[in-house]
Amino acid sequence: MAGVDKCLQFETEQECQQWYSDAAEYWQAVPATVNGVLGGFEHLNARDVAASLDFLTPFLAVGGGAGSVGCTYALDCGAGIGRVSKDLLLPIFTKVDLVEQNKKFLDKAPEHLGEYAAKVGNYYAEGLQVGVI
Repeated sequence: MAGVDKCLQFETEQECQQWYSDAAEYWQAVPATVNGVLGGFEHLNARDVAASLDFLTPFLAVGGGAGSVGCTYALDCGAGIGRVSKDLLLPIFTKVDLVEQNKKFLDKAPEHLGEYAAKVGNYYAEGLQVGVI
């Protein structure tokens, strides 16, 4: 992510790195389940997916209208175990890549995705701040 300073809100680079380290440590302690990644609010999954679909739908306009992104490829950023990919992105898009810094979550994703795992292009075990995509 050339040209993007991921640490603008911090006084020092050390504070920035500590913030990312603390976040990684937090997520490492979270179970690799839908309830875990939703902080104990698994019952909100369907509502979350429905609201996300409402948000996404205008960008998926058939025929390439203004603002249309099509339905070929999507990137699930902070993918966790693939909850959003399974319930929202993979039913719509031809291929989806998953990016997740917690390898434990990413390792669980193919099992969670079930038959949809075949539609995943790549699994990236990196934090978005690394800028490998």
